[in-house]
Amino acid sequence: MKSFIYPVLILLITASCNNATAPLQKATGCDLLTDSIILQTADSILEHHEKNTNIWNLSELDSDGFSLTDDHFINAETDSRLVLIHGQAGLSAGCANSLLILFDCQASPSVVWCGQVGIIDTNFQDLNNDGIVDIVAKTETVWMGECNSSYEIFNFKGGKQNTLYSAFSQSLIDCGSDDTLATRYKPGDTLEANYVSSLVKSSRNSFAVKKISTFKIHNGGSNDSELMQHMKIVRDTVIVELK
Repeated sequence: MKSFIYPVLILLITASCNNATAPLQKATGCDLLTDSIILQTADSILEHHEKNTNIWNLSELDSDGFSLTDDHFINAETDSRLVLIHGQAGLSAGCANSLLILFDCQASPSVVWCGQVGIIDTNFQDLNNDGIVDIVAKTETVWMGECNSSYEIFNFKGGKQNTLYSAFSQSLIDCGSDDTLATRYKPGDTLEANYVSSLVKSSRNSFAVKKISTFKIHNGGSNDSELMQHMKIVRDTVIVELK
């Protein structure tokens, strides 16, 4: 009987991954989510990834490389289960090669959200004192002569993904392009917009983000060596409160 029930349940979960209401089985608690059920659910999510806009090039999962955490990810009263499964991604170099799944563990356990992510800080904390545990995620990719990175803080309060902070960096410098920067770009073009983000304690006994911005701007030069010497660099630092 079990070998028949599990695949059907997993297809139900996958079909409603972004707005899940399908039950796993008629019982309660995260303890129902055995490793076997979690991994079968993850495999089905990856198999039907074309239905999920949060997955773009995740190609393989490592059944030995997963972790789970029970905490207040959805509300301040009950636990839900966050599962991180490492894997591999194709078509670009970078660290966005893991699958994140959030299960609601109430009367009818279900998938609340699933998607491809980069590096997750597993030291989960409530960063803005609302009783909900927040998630810090970092990604880095190199694709088509561009280096990209992101730093995001989000949660799943109320069962929906909510972004508390997001910074996206881009660079054209030393990112694998076959063309020279001096011939492709003109003075005044921004060749790099880099944001370094870090958590700091705020005056309200919660957390804020210290954001250091660095812009590198084409300021003349007939070749890349001259361009790098003459480049205009602008820096700024701000503190962003998390709400």
